[in-house]
Amino acid sequence: MSALGYYSAGKDYVEAAKVIWLRSPERQHLGLGKFFLPMHMLLGFSLELFLKAWLRDTGLSSQILRRDPYGHDLQELYAEALRRDFPAVPSQADLVEHLAVEHGEYGYRYMKEGHTYTLTNLPLAFGVLEAINLQVDNRIGASAGYGLPPGH
Repeated sequence: MSALGYYSAGKDYVEAAKVIWLRSPERQHLGLGKFFLPMHMLLGFSLELFLKAWLRDTGLSSQILRRDPYGHDLQELYAEALRRDFPAVPSQADLVEHLAVEHGEYGYRYMKEGHTYTLTNLPLAFGVLEAINLQVDNRIGASAGYGLPPGH
């Protein structure tokens, strides 16, 4: 997959998460009820795909990104992106840390019996993902290809 392919899929996942959140009546209390797992799965995949877009654009192949040590490991993807001049934005490392274990172990796809999940600060998460979106878009020129400013 190309950097643009990873980026486009990541953008779609974060937009889908926003739709779920905005349509959830529980959101006034920042709870998601029955939408907790799908919401967090979408957030994790959007973060993973944005990071893979950056790494693909810096020269890593899709084959390498699919395997260990990368795969679905958000912490490893993030660390490699930082080594490749990925600009850190406020709260970015916190979001990676918050989502990493459950995302990597499929905890947001398959609920673990007796496990306690922690809700992500969704307004903060969406802000961080928007900042990452802009950084990746600037790098790969996704919006520029359509004559638009980054983030569109």
